[in-house]
Amino acid sequence: MYSMSGRGTSAALRPKCVIYLRCYPFDPMGMECHVRALEDVSADMRVFAPIVILDNGRRASDGLPGRDSLIRLAEQGFFDTVLIPGPFVFSLDASEATAVVAELTARGCRIVELSRDASSRPEAMNSNSIRDLEPCA
Repeated sequence: MYSMSGRGTSAALRPKCVIYLRCYPFDPMGMECHVRALEDVSADMRVFAPIVILDNGRRASDGLPGRDSLIRLAEQGFFDTVLIPGPFVFSLDASEATAVVAELTARGCRIVELSRDASSRPEAMNSNSIRDLEPCA
């Protein structure tokens, strides 16, 4: 089991990658196809079993506990890569989304966007993935 703080856990055992997704309204399937597409990206990066953090059914204006945890874990150095379909998962407000990306980047995280990276990586996409991904409200 991983230590959430990363303390007392060897670097080899610490997860290096986190998938973050948010959707409003609530997606009863748990955004399964989105998770699978991002897990494919993670596997292509040779990072297996990434942690998945969801804010399913939450509007950014209502507070996003998963996003807050993501930022706290990044501050602790728990991972170095965040996989997202696009910055809209952090907020539909472009300036707020950009601020979250900047904050994660400042904490040493690389942000990998499926919407940008997948076009050059067709092997990461399949018929069950999110080719024409639209942001959730």
